[in-house]
Amino acid sequence: MGRGVRWFVLPGVSTTFAGDGAVLLDIKKGTCYRLNLVATRLWLAIDAHPEGVLTTEIVDVLGKHFPVARDVLERDAGACLDNLLAMSLVRRKRATISSKAAQGRT
Repeated sequence: MGRGVRWFVLPGVSTTFAGDGAVLLDIKKGTCYRLNLVATRLWLAIDAHPEGVLTTEIVDVLGKHFPVARDVLERDAGACLDNLLAMSLVRRKRATISSKAAQGRT
């Protein structure tokens, strides 16, 4: 699923929230997408971190809201992230570790 990946919301995506989910508007394409409650939580986890959020952190957030086994959350989050990526609503970037952290000096 790409544990060492950071996810970012792409510019030009507007979000409107409703009680049972959210609607995303890709302003450039003029296309709307409806998210269910789980996908909305995932979206909020990404949107709250302009600097990017790790896949594992997204799964952690989902685990706080949904009493589901972690492997199921990882699988479902991965599928949702793949869909958002395919629709050009998010981008991903391999997370880098600073040289100090890599050497165990924080």
